[in-house]
Amino acid sequence: MRLLWGWLACALVACSFDTSTLAPLDGSSPLVDDSGVVIVTDAVVSPDVMGESDWFDDGYGYRRRLTFTYDPSTNLDEIPLAVLLDASRIDYDETQNLGQDLLFVDAANENLLSHEIEDWNEAGQSVVWVKIPRLSAAGDFIWMYYGDATADDRQQASDVWSNGYVGVWHLSEASSDETSTTTYADSTGKSNTGTQNNNANTGGSSIGGAQNFDGSDDYISVDGAGLQLTGTQITLEARARVASSPNQWPHVIGGGSDGRYWQMTWDRDEEGWDMGLRIAGARRIIFSGTGSSGVWQSLAMTYDGAALRGYIGGQEIGQVDVTGNLDRLNTDMWIGANPGLSPREFDGDIDEVRISNVHRSEDWLQAQARSTDDRLIEYGPKETR
Repeated sequence: MRLLWGWLACALVACSFDTSTLAPLDGSSPLVDDSGVVIVTDAVVSPDVMGESDWFDDGYGYRRRLTFTYDPSTNLDEIPLAVLLDASRIDYDETQNLGQDLLFVDAANENLLSHEIEDWNEAGQSVVWVKIPRLSAAGDFIWMYYGDATADDRQQASDVWSNGYVGVWHLSEASSDETSTTTYADSTGKSNTGTQNNNANTGGSSIGGAQNFDGSDDYISVDGAGLQLTGTQITLEARARVASSPNQWPHVIGGGSDGRYWQMTWDRDEEGWDMGLRIAGARRIIFSGTGSSGVWQSLAMTYDGAALRGYIGGQEIGQVDVTGNLDRLNTDMWIGANPGLSPREFDGDIDEVRISNVHRSEDWLQAQARSTDDRLIEYGPKETR
């Protein structure tokens, strides 16, 4: 079909080209009439025969089309989403050994997209975060290229997380139980580094790995100096899986001298998630009674100057109407416990903790939850240059 359109276009503008580049599939010479028109139509044509190519970089041998299946009600601009790869979605034997030749391009094949490789695992699942310029409707797509043995690594991790993120912790670092030697990188580049306190890596039970907390003395501390947000906008996010409830309110995220500035916690009696912030000098909290233990859930809490909202998987689970400025965090932030309240130690697994100085929409949170649950992208077949 593409060949036919090429001939029609040339007929209209009276163009000419070298017919020696065309060959029938059976290997015979092309059939050309007296006017130079090729009669054979089942030819093998390279992308450049027609004088153009939609291939982003000729050095890359392969690509796949990644199509989004979520239909947001509003445009989602510069949103980081997870691309989850395995042997059925990429040919590991055709990539560099750490994925250095991986790159992502917009649908027009014109603009390189920033990406971060969280984990490259040729024996299992690789996790890559890509900043999508705009997700506006189901059917939007981008291109993934690979297969260049000499390509330089084009990762731009901090740019992936430049859209309002103050701290992003993937928590995939290797760490040994009951030690305090591991640090946890902040992918925003803002150096809000986390410090291990007895927690351990789960060994790959979440995307890219996560950290396990034993409900006794485990937590990760992050210096609060870089997290002192005020004003009327904030979003806190995490993925968590509750194993048991060693206390009434085991915390995924906690902070503040009285423990009530930032709270994302499991409620043992109500068997659901509670989420709270200190706003205008008072504690505001959502008691949702909604949630499940033993399974991974994407959690989020937002404030926009008019209401505090809680979410699971991008679905709202509660709202408290409130106005005023956020009280500035006055302690470190803890992941897996609370520096201002005890006992609040979490028993289970935690992954993908993020803090933003903007209010994220429900569409935004749903898209991100779908991406980490592997429900967002259709991976197209391999195309060869």
